[in-house]
Amino acid sequence: MWRNKKVEVLDFRSFMNRQTITTRRTPPTLALSISPIAMLDPIALCAAGAVLGFVMLEKYLASSNLDHLAELINDFLRFACPTAFFIALVYFLVSNPFMAWGW
Repeated sequence: MWRNKKVEVLDFRSFMNRQTITTRRTPPTLALSISPIAMLDPIALCAAGAVLGFVMLEKYLASSNLDHLAELINDFLRFACPTAFFIALVYFLVSNPFMAWGW
């Protein structure tokens, strides 16, 4: 459908001299290198540490037969983890320096 039905004939000497080849200039590309250390944001590390602390406390309370307190922490984490995820997603999109609208 998109093929050209006409056969193009090239002279051998002009082909070897590269006179028939049209060169396109490619636009320059920008290479970005993101260091994994840049992901160690203090706010994100504190939030992750708090969630990890709550989980470890819940496991300790469950193993100590304090199921009621462990269930309260579990109910809190069921609400807090998805909420923290969406807040972290918005924070990442707003503060990312590679976005056009970053701070």
